[in-house]
Amino acid sequence: MKKLFFLCVFVIAYFTLYPWTFVPFHGHSTILEGLRPLVGKSDYLDIVVNLCFYLPLGVLGVLGWWKGSRTAGRWIALAAFGAALSFTLETIQAWVPGRDSSLLDILTNTIGTIAGARLGIAIAGHLPSDLRWGLPSPRWPMPAVLIAAWLMSQWFPFFPILRIPQFSESLHALMQVSSLGWIDLADAFVAALLIGRLLREALTSSAYRLGLAGACLVLPARLFIVVGAAPWPLAVAFAAGVLVFHPALARVHAGTRLLAAAAVLLIAVRELDPFHFAGPAGPFYWIPFSGFLEATRDSAIRVISGKFFLYGAAVWMAREAGVSLGIAASGVGGLLIAGECAQRYLPGRVAESTDPILAVIAACVIVWLKDRPPTPARLPARHVREHDRHDNRRD
Repeated sequence: MKKLFFLCVFVIAYFTLYPWTFVPFHGHSTILEGLRPLVGKSDYLDIVVNLCFYLPLGVLGVLGWWKGSRTAGRWIALAAFGAALSFTLETIQAWVPGRDSSLLDILTNTIGTIAGARLGIAIAGHLPSDLRWGLPSPRWPMPAVLIAAWLMSQWFPFFPILRIPQFSESLHALMQVSSLGWIDLADAFVAALLIGRLLREALTSSAYRLGLAGACLVLPARLFIVVGAAPWPLAVAFAAGVLVFHPALARVHAGTRLLAAAAVLLIAVRELDPFHFAGPAGPFYWIPFSGFLEATRDSAIRVISGKFFLYGAAVWMAREAGVSLGIAASGVGGLLIAGECAQRYLPGRVAESTDPILAVIAACVIVWLKDRPPTPARLPARHVREHDRHDNRRD
């Protein structure tokens, strides 16, 4: 719960200071505007949003630190932390264009923290004893990391659409299918197969089907996020991949090997697209992440997250299929190196060292998370002795 508390602090800071563009402070800027009369529905809506925004902070603060204690000191400490966090972020907003800070925001955020603390006490009373003051560590942490990377590639910067013109543009993008190619549809289909396998490892059996249903809603939900809607055929291809995985591929004994092969094949296809070689050879950029640093921040993060998901899933699936982690990472990295070298002769492609390094980073994350490789099931000792006696009789 403490990790979730700090994650909540990060989320609050992220959305409060979005779009993370800072300009020099000018005299006409206002730091912490004083209390003023409420005018119009938008002011009342801001109050509701600010109250709800800090509710999770109070809930997680109780579940992470109180341990059943309800002393006044803990109430004051949690309320003071919420007020200090709000004061700091509201002050920094004076340097963010288009954002306004006020004392009313700090007051409503503090009240939201206190209300969240009261709600956290009520929630703690109804949780099982083993979950009341903490969450169990996931058995397979790498699938959870890869799922998070895929969500980043689809939803970043996670900011909802708040204006009608933006929603109209997103709705228009939903119907744009002329620019789609078969590689885009194959990408969505294979991603669904990989997500289905990762969800099966990351979630319990009772939450697995719910996770699959939620995954099918990720692409349609882009309609309401500033990243813009994905063309509807991609959502259909993803749903088709989920339907193929759940009733069929999940029950195939060699399903993991097929998924590893599908991921590797998709990497090869994406590296060699558009399959039209021409000379002379273009440059090779040896500095890692140079294109990432020069591109637009939001789109660059989505691209890097999508590549990390695909390369990491390929390495993890190969490891799950019985290949050693070193060979899996070397194989995927070698394929990417060959593809990047071939891209020097592909018009419109940029050859760089970032992609192979991402595969190596994914392997390092697997080691760092101590994600355990699959172990063959062992028979009980009695069954082993009976099996040995049976073999001796045959000899």
